[in-house]
Amino acid sequence: MGNKKVIKIENNNSYLLCSQKIDDYSNCIKIYDYKFQYNNNTAIFKKQSGKEIIVFGKLINSHQHEQKDEEIVLDLLKSNNLSDLINRSRKLAGRFIIIFFSREGFFVIPDATASIHVAYTTHGENLHVSSTPKVIADLNGWKESSLSKKIKTFAAETHPLPYDMSMYDEIKYVIPNHYLDCKKRKACRFYPVTKEKNVSVEKAAKISSEIINNIIMGYHERFKLSLPLTSGIDSRTILSVCKNIISDIPIYTFFHDNFTAKTADIYIPK
Repeated sequence: MGNKKVIKIENNNSYLLCSQKIDDYSNCIKIYDYKFQYNNNTAIFKKQSGKEIIVFGKLINSHQHEQKDEEIVLDLLKSNNLSDLINRSRKLAGRFIIIFFSREGFFVIPDATASIHVAYTTHGENLHVSSTPKVIADLNGWKESSLSKKIKTFAAETHPLPYDMSMYDEIKYVIPNHYLDCKKRKACRFYPVTKEKNVSVEKAAKISSEIINNIIMGYHERFKLSLPLTSGIDSRTILSVCKNIISDIPIYTFFHDNFTAKTADIYIPK
């Protein structure tokens, strides 16, 4: 039987990992002893040789942009252990999470910037993991933390709380360069663990250019792209790396009420 409690699903990246089925989610994948539930995003599930994996979200192999999503997931599943899985995932770009079960345990690994949140319960009998802490809180009847609310009064609404704090005392975030050990309910740091070799500026620029080009080409092959252009260096840098496919990409600039033809965000893009 599904849980009839109504929760608010906010966006396409919303997911919930727990032991119970929640009716608000239209898709459900069983992995280990848990149910991974989501609505509109992409999730790929594979298992073999006692290992199970789910990759949720959008991703590109930054070294081989032609590689399809299913091929990427199967390559991850070949990992001999968690350390090997993390090493294989380092070449992936995008917004995604990896859920992995093996003899070592049960783990959730965010992308390099944790762009799809991994929030998990530190209290309560059952583990809940979600992109949205409020979903977990609503299911458990938890209220917002007085400490978190006090901290938020000293910052802009869009500013995150410090470190791994959420708006609830019972829930923490997995921050970048960490993975969640679900059995221990603990976030563990995994990178950097080795010292990288120094390279020249020229070689670093060449490597970076190749990686960025692969990412751009990978997304161009999979999705319809558009490029907002301003006077800022960020958008102009993206424009430069898109030069080989720019005829296929619509470019636009916002003209706000207080803008004129001489405003930098209009004059420079032209």
